[in-house]
Amino acid sequence: MSFDILNKTLIWLFFLCLPATAIKLGGIAYLRPWLMIAIPMSLFLAINILINQKIKIKIDYGIVSIFIFLLLCFWNAIYFNNEKSLNYFFAYFVVIFVSIFIIMGFLNKPILIRFALEANSKAVLFISIYSIIDITLLHFDMPSPASIFHLFDRGNAVSTFTSSDFYFFRAYALNEEPSVFSFYLMSLGFLGLWWRSKKILNYSFYLYTLFFSMAFIATFSSSALFALLSSLITVSLIIGLPSFLKFLVSLRLKKRPYLLISIFVGFCLYFLSKSKMLLKMINPTSSRSGNIRLERMEIGLENATNSGFFGNGLGWTTLESGIGGSYNNWYLDLASDLGWIGLFLVLVYFSSILLLVLKNYKFFGLIPLLSVFSCLYFFMVFSQFYEPFAFISFSLITLLSKNKSYFT
Repeated sequence: MSFDILNKTLIWLFFLCLPATAIKLGGIAYLRPWLMIAIPMSLFLAINILINQKIKIKIDYGIVSIFIFLLLCFWNAIYFNNEKSLNYFFAYFVVIFVSIFIIMGFLNKPILIRFALEANSKAVLFISIYSIIDITLLHFDMPSPASIFHLFDRGNAVSTFTSSDFYFFRAYALNEEPSVFSFYLMSLGFLGLWWRSKKILNYSFYLYTLFFSMAFIATFSSSALFALLSSLITVSLIIGLPSFLKFLVSLRLKKRPYLLISIFVGFCLYFLSKSKMLLKMINPTSSRSGNIRLERMEIGLENATNSGFFGNGLGWTTLESGIGGSYNNWYLDLASDLGWIGLFLVLVYFSSILLLVLKNYKFFGLIPLLSVFSCLYFFMVFSQFYEPFAFISFSLITLLSKNKSYFT
C-alpha cells in the first residue's frame, strides 16, 4: 500500500511540474523539474520490475519504430560525430525514454492511469488560472509571481496590440515563451479537458473550460492557431463535414460545453482579427518574423532533400546549415540531421497514435483526435522536440486505448 502511495505521489509531482520549463539555479544553470521527478520514477520502476517481474510494455509497431529511432540516434552520433552530436543524442534519449518508456512502464495499472489523468487535469487547471492571474497583474503594472521569485526561466512579457489604444500581455505561465505554453495546452491540456468531460458535467466543468480557453487564447500564438485550424479542417474531412456539423448540432444538453468551446474560440478569433497574430498566420510575409520563418524553411527543405537516407549528423542543422539554429520545423530538422530514415521512423510512430485514436474514435471522441492532429501540425512550425508534452500525451492515449474497458 505504501508503495502505491509513493507511486501516486511521484505521478502527481511529475504532472504538476510539467508546465514549468526550467528552474534557475543561482542564475547560472537551469533545471527541468519534470526530469528530476522522472529520475526516482525510473528507479522505482526498475525496483518494481526486479521484485514483481510483471511490468511489461505492450509492443506494437509504433513502439518498435521509436526504439529503432533511438538506436539510429546513437549510431548517427558516433558515425557522424560533431561537437553537438552527444548533446542531441542525450536530449532525444532522455525525452523519448521518459515520455514513452518510463511513463508507459510506470503507469502499469488502470488505477495509476486514472490517477495520472486526474493529476494532469488538475495541473492544467492550475497553470491556466495562474497564467490568467499572471497577465492580469502585468496589465496593471504589477510584477508577476515568476518575476518576484526569479525562480523560473521565463521570457519577458510581450504585448500583442489589437488596436492603437488596447493591448494584451501574452501568457507565458512558467515557460520560456508563449508558443511552448500553447504546445502544452494543445497536447496535455486538451487531454485534461477531455478527461474532465468524462466526469459529471456541471458548472465546475464550465469554469474549467472557460479558464482553459482563456489561457490558450491568451498565448496569442500564431503557431498554435495554425495547428488548431489545420487540425479542425483535417478532422472535418476525415469524419466528413456533414457528420462533423451534425455532431455539433446534435449534442445533448449535458454535452453543450463542447459547443461552448467552439463558439467561445470562434468569438475570440473574430475579436482578434485585427491582431498581428491572425495576419501573420494568413500572410507570413506581413511580418519580419514570418519572413525569417519562411527563409529558414526554404533552406531546411533544400538541406533535407539533399541529406540522403542517413542525414548529415545530429546537430548538423545547428552547426552547418548556415542559419545558426533550427528551421522552425522539426520534420525538416529530423530529415537534415538523421536523414529520411529518421524522419520515416518518427512518422511511423505518429501514424500508430493516429490510427489508435481513429480506431477507438467512439471511446475518445473529438477532443483527443483534434489534440493529436494539432500536435503533429505544430511540429511543422515548432522544432523544440525536447519539450515532452506531445510524447507524454501520446503515451497516455496509448495506455487508454489498451485499457479502455476500465474507463468505459
